Amino acid sequence: MPLSLGSLARKPLIAALAAGLVLAIVPAAAEATSSDQAVAYQLDPAHDGYQTDDPITAPLSQAWSDTLPGAVSYPLVVNGVVYVTASVASGYGTTLYAIEQATGATLWTHALGGTYNFSGLAYDAGQIFTINFGGQLTAFNASTGATDWVLALSGQTAFSSAPTAANGYVYVAGAGTGGTVYAVSESTGALAWTAPVENGDDSSPAVSATGVYVTYACDQDYDFNPVTGALIWHFSGNCDGGGGKTPVLAGGDIFARDNGSSGDVVLSASGGTDVGSFESPYAPAAGGGELYSASGGSLVAFAEWGLGSTEWSFSGDSHLDTAPLVDGSLAFEGSSSGELYAIDTSTGTSVWSTNTGSAIAAPDEEGSVLVTGLGVGENTLIVPAGKTLLAYTGANVGSGIPSNTVAPSVTGAPAANTALGADVGVWTALPGSYTYLWSLCDPTGGNCAPITTGGSGESYTPTAQEAGDTLELTVTAANGSGTSNASTSAPSSPIAPLAPANQTAPAISGTASVGQTLSASTGAWSSRPSGYAYQWLRCTGSCSAITGATASTYVVAAADAAARLEVQVTATNVTGSATSTSPQTALVPTPTTVTLTTSSTSILAGDSLTFEALVAPNVNGGTLTFAADGTVIPGCSAIAMSSLEGAKCTGSLDGSGQVTITATYSGDSSFAAASASLTQIVTAAPITTPPPAVIETPPAASETPVPAASAAPTPVAVAIDTNPSARTTDPTIGYTETGSVTSTICTIDGLGTPCSSSSAKLSKLSSGHHTFQVKVSGAGSSATAEVLWVITKLPAASSAAKKPAKDSKPHAKHKKKKKKKKQTR
Repeated sequence: MPLSLGSLARKPLIAALAAGLVLAIVPAAAEATSSDQAVAYQLDPAHDGYQTDDPITAPLSQAWSDTLPGAVSYPLVVNGVVYVTASVASGYGTTLYAIEQATGATLWTHALGGTYNFSGLAYDAGQIFTINFGGQLTAFNASTGATDWVLALSGQTAFSSAPTAANGYVYVAGAGTGGTVYAVSESTGALAWTAPVENGDDSSPAVSATGVYVTYACDQDYDFNPVTGALIWHFSGNCDGGGGKTPVLAGGDIFARDNGSSGDVVLSASGGTDVGSFESPYAPAAGGGELYSASGGSLVAFAEWGLGSTEWSFSGDSHLDTAPLVDGSLAFEGSSSGELYAIDTSTGTSVWSTNTGSAIAAPDEEGSVLVTGLGVGENTLIVPAGKTLLAYTGANVGSGIPSNTVAPSVTGAPAANTALGADVGVWTALPGSYTYLWSLCDPTGGNCAPITTGGSGESYTPTAQEAGDTLELTVTAANGSGTSNASTSAPSSPIAPLAPANQTAPAISGTASVGQTLSASTGAWSSRPSGYAYQWLRCTGSCSAITGATASTYVVAAADAAARLEVQVTATNVTGSATSTSPQTALVPTPTTVTLTTSSTSILAGDSLTFEALVAPNVNGGTLTFAADGTVIPGCSAIAMSSLEGAKCTGSLDGSGQVTITATYSGDSSFAAASASLTQIVTAAPITTPPPAVIETPPAASETPVPAASAAPTPVAVAIDTNPSARTTDPTIGYTETGSVTSTICTIDGLGTPCSSSSAKLSKLSSGHHTFQVKVSGAGSSATAEVLWVITKLPAASSAAKKPAKDSKPHAKHKKKKKKKKQTR
């Protein structure tokens, strides 16, 4: 079936281009930087099959060929070495080979084992990473072949996607039960994150600085954050199933191929939106605004990243079946008949071809066998043809002692504790080996000095102490003709410090009580954070973020009652950020209120009275204590509150005057302490004077004694003599006492007021209802009288009468006041 790009959703875009309209293009996601190395399937982490840094020129010449025990994988070409895996001669398993690029000599090998004959490989910063079908991920030192670490990936049973290594992580996927994408630290082999997918097989992740992209059957396509694994977007087709194909990241889009019925789809890399469709059984090559795809035995070039019209079509022997590669102005394509072609990308015509002697197989992305493919790097084209691995060099390779034409460079973003790679640059005469020297320079790239420890390898890992400085790489090349002069890279960007790491957890100060302000300390951090962010959390078993609580201080809210609080502090510097959580506060107590009442607001000293305190809400713990002027009332200390609404205190008060009674609730961490007070009037008890002694004269002897009569006390009474006027606000009220009165108590509206034995002078009262009461007591009796009256305001006429007549001449003083009043308005 011929390739069909630009149909369906693409048509409106093509029409717009034809009409000469200017379109707003969404900024492309960051993609792999072009280099002359092949470090992953289809050359780079983007799998775009496109390279420009070291263009090969035709005609090409065969440099060497190696015969391996079984089928050969896609090759990597890095710093003078070709890396491939090959099936073992019989049985299951594969072997990793490191082969000298100049001569084809085997430098070292490693058996990879595993079920079936599948393995995949990738390179980054001086390490080769391999995966076998059983999920064993291994890191090897690229120069020596030493094993750096081995990690058995768990959770899935079938691993049929090639790994991709970039920016300090190795990304790979597995299937079995659903699917899983894995991210593993290149330096330590520690698992960084995992993410679930549908269904995890046959899709080598495409990686940029901002995304990890995988595409599976039925167009189940995903983008994950490279560092955290957070899902950025998920494009879901109309079904799900096993199988996937490697995506291509180019021109700000993801080219996602489907092995099911949903068709191949082009998605925006930034948002996952559907921007068109295409058809390509093999991974297309994309670069320079062009898209190259092999389909139906031909290689077709499309303009505008596949949005435009067909530029040319090349059929060759009509059996073209490899994923194409583009190097400079040449596109390379292989055939199942063994033919190998170099095609001019501007015209679509063949400028060189050869027969490899064996079929150049199509890449099988849907099984448990090796994925094969072409590779190009450092002026050499590497071609697997059956069991044979062939190397072809360009006409521009030259001979003699190597000479540098493009300076070496430091690959990767310099950061403390993160390995950096060496790109040897471009050399003539096909060097057979390279030597490396790393130097540490000041932040401006000057004052460079060789690094004596660890500075002579294919990679270098800066230390935390070197943060802020720059690096320089010097490379020397050698072949059979001799050793080159040294060539030095430009200085790298400054080495970023480590991301902050917490050394002492944040802490919360203040009282965790409703209405109180809490403060968060940042804790202690390494790597000099440039800023901090805060998030307060409410914890009731689990913790949840409190909306809007993102300052270093927090006022405890009513909603926090019966919960604990904690704060997360995130420290950030130029490298990254990290978060640490404080210990939790004590339980925030539920607020309470106390209501206090008394059985009488005015009593005689020594009289018994009762105070009652109610606590809301009902509590089941803690105590109530009653105090008079700060001194606990005997018998009223720490009354236990066990499922009680309140408590009572009965006792008496001594002395006289106003006494402040306070009821205080406390003692239960689940409920906040609270108190209430009232004023109690106490009147001194009357002093009882004993009656004068009666001296009796003894009767004469002739007289009969007569018993003395005992005098009975006269009952007391009191009557109010005056009834205050309705306008009297400071009345004197008179009354008459009779009988043997020993004490007089007066109250106005229930509160005690001074009085004598015949009258009471009241303080000025407000308008409204008032009650005056006088109570007298004597030996064995008492009496009470009271009067009720209503004080009314003066009528309006009374106040109006005080104003001067309208025609009366105002006093000069009044004039001045009026003038002043006007001025102030």
